Amino acid sequence: MEKVECQHQRCHELYVKVGRNQRFCSRSCRKAAYWEEHPDYRIRHAENNRRWRKRRSEAERLEDNETHRLRPYDLTKEGLLEIWEKQKHKCAICGKSISAAAPIDHDHKTNRVRGLLCHKCNRGLGQFEDSVKLLQKAIEYIIQHSKEFND
Repeated sequence: MEKVECQHQRCHELYVKVGRNQRFCSRSCRKAAYWEEHPDYRIRHAENNRRWRKRRSEAERLEDNETHRLRPYDLTKEGLLEIWEKQKHKCAICGKSISAAAPIDHDHKTNRVRGLLCHKCNRGLGQFEDSVKLLQKAIEYIIQHSKEFND
């Protein structure tokens, strides 16, 4: 395997060349080099986004966001509101008040919707990769250590 030096001005790190035309050690080096060669890129990109947003109404943008959020779960807006109402506008785990825009919790294997969660609970489940075994170990760990410190 051939090791070559990154072509980015500030990097010069050695890396294993995978592609025939690969010149940079990472995507971030490639982007940084592009931005240095084309300093007006960010400005033009921002201007194009501003023009695009002005052409579309706020309602259209919100509708698009909602569509992209619900599509992966074959969920309609009405179905989402039904889940939210069923949960009495509260997180399915901690019971904290949430809006209908709260994260949609789903089984990653079947893509089936389980409910709406607050951001903290959603991130927590994600960190434990929906593993019952890991969550049980975490519970046992907390119980074990809370007894030691409370004695």
